[in-house]
Amino acid sequence: MSERLVVHPLGGLESIGTSACLLDDGCTAILIDAGRGFPAAGSLLLPESPLLDEALPRLRAIFCTHGHYDHAAAVPLILEQAPQAEVIATRETLAFLQLRYGLAQGARVRAIGDGDEVCSGAFYARAHSVEHSVPGSLSWEIRRAVRAPLQRRFFVAAWLHT
Repeated sequence: MSERLVVHPLGGLESIGTSACLLDDGCTAILIDAGRGFPAAGSLLLPESPLLDEALPRLRAIFCTHGHYDHAAAVPLILEQAPQAEVIATRETLAFLQLRYGLAQGARVRAIGDGDEVCSGAFYARAHSVEHSVPGSLSWEIRRAVRAPLQRRFFVAAWLHT
């Protein structure tokens, strides 16, 4: 495992739309949300990102907070380029991804619920149910083990829905 960690927000910080955050340690990459921008805003896809393009072969998981367009609509598009990635979300969000955004039946998916923990490479994630306008919404607590002499440290990020 690398000591390097890149945290790259791909959208959702300055405006509504294209919410996504890439976490990449050089061995494993994960994505929290994969939204698309709204057509009226003129942005239909995730922003072009050399970091995302470079991380796609290492992408192990997409952690979805909920099924809204600006958080989940790009999941099928990303899976076309990274079919090895697993989509991790609640049953409600997975159903929404299949019905609304065309998530392929053969896609690797894992249904989780409140308090469930998932390991993806050096990343550990715990799901936390949150109230939102769609059922099955989550926030994610992400930890990453980091090797250090005589200790283990963790990177912790809480990614909340908006």
